[in-house]
Amino acid sequence: MASDTPTITMIDNLMLTDASPDTLKGTQNTPRNSPVGRKMSNQVISAPIPQSPLLGYHALVALRTSLNSAKRAVTDASAKDILKQMRNGLTDKSMPVQRASAEVLIAMYSADGLPSTSDVDAIITLCVKDLDSVDQVTRRALAQLVGHLLASTQIERTVVIQEPAAKGVKRDGQALAVDTLSPTGGTSTEIKKPMLTPAEMLAHLGTHFTKTLTSSSGLAARKTRVGIFDFYFALITKLGASFVEANYAFVVQHFMSDIVANPLLHKNAHANNLNAASTLRYETLLIRNAVGFWFGM
Repeated sequence: MASDTPTITMIDNLMLTDASPDTLKGTQNTPRNSPVGRKMSNQVISAPIPQSPLLGYHALVALRTSLNSAKRAVTDASAKDILKQMRNGLTDKSMPVQRASAEVLIAMYSADGLPSTSDVDAIITLCVKDLDSVDQVTRRALAQLVGHLLASTQIERTVVIQEPAAKGVKRDGQALAVDTLSPTGGTSTEIKKPMLTPAEMLAHLGTHFTKTLTSSSGLAARKTRVGIFDFYFALITKLGASFVEANYAFVVQHFMSDIVANPLLHKNAHANNLNAASTLRYETLLIRNAVGFWFGM
């Protein structure tokens, strides 16, 4: 008579790792409640992104689809594991895995799952490091992620501000002391404000742009700067024309001071005597196109 005990299927076996056919041989009917079955099931649950690029990519696509439809079912512990694995996926050697990881992070940081400042800094740094080695498709996927994260910093959030209490009434010429550290020592007020100001948000990209002018030169630095401008394009597209109109002064100040008039841009171009003229001309054209995109919306 057939056993009612659930068995490990071939799909479970494939999700373990990139196991060879010899490793998988004979495991199709291994009971889950047996010692071997329990060990293999734990490996399935805690396994990182599979080493096979094709398997890893489709696993991440399935995860992103699940998050888009049932994200609220994800526990806090599982969410932390997902975010950790997706950050590792951004540095994967496989570009499809990088793109899929970026899409999963966008799904995780949507709706009520807004990122913190440290999350934004860490992920943007990882994306910038990838720019000198990725293709155009992957660069655009990373740009969508960075634009999504930075745009989320402009969403108003509830912030509790603790106001100190006023000094007590004077008695016999002396003021009564008030314990401002106690719960009753002051009043708390809830206000709504974005996590970053527009200037602080733009400075995240401006800082990385300046680093490319001081830390490296040549083709790798140029590809990184092109990618950073892709980040700008994705960010302003996400924010929309209304944001540019409302914060026009900050946008102009950022581009004129930190990008167009950046002295390091001209110094870096003339550092290479052979390509100084062509490099400066290329960078100037790139900046003009970017600024025209921002102000021409």
